[in-house]
Amino acid sequence: MDEQQLQKVKSIMNAFRLAVRNMDVSSHSGLRSFPHGSCRWASFILAKVLEDYGQEGWYIRCGEQGPSWLHSHCWLERGGYILDITADQVAGHDGPLLHRAPSPFESVLHRVRSIPLSDIYDHQPILDAYRELSLAIASVHDADTP
Repeated sequence: MDEQQLQKVKSIMNAFRLAVRNMDVSSHSGLRSFPHGSCRWASFILAKVLEDYGQEGWYIRCGEQGPSWLHSHCWLERGGYILDITADQVAGHDGPLLHRAPSPFESVLHRVRSIPLSDIYDHQPILDAYRELSLAIASVHDADTP
């Protein structure tokens, strides 16, 4: 990714976090405690939103059976970069991560696998949350974009 693409991804990532914090997510169980326990839902939704903004090709990576402080975790990857919108649910991380792969969590998780974004269509509650959140993200992102 070039610097312009990285800046666009950061802008969308920041709009995502702001939108989640400012909207009522009580009807979306996978986002209620964002960022805690929200990595799968947030990764699917953010990948779809990135696709909406022309940043295709992100896929979801999930690992399981980690140590007690990280039982499972999901993040996004594309072109040698990781984007972890919920990294701050883990001690020692104070915000989302966007940097060169691998994820700092990949080495402590087992059974790490890739999940295609198209799987979002198999999870109606996540798809419903995406539909609502994408509108909130658009209003935040478009207001901040010159």
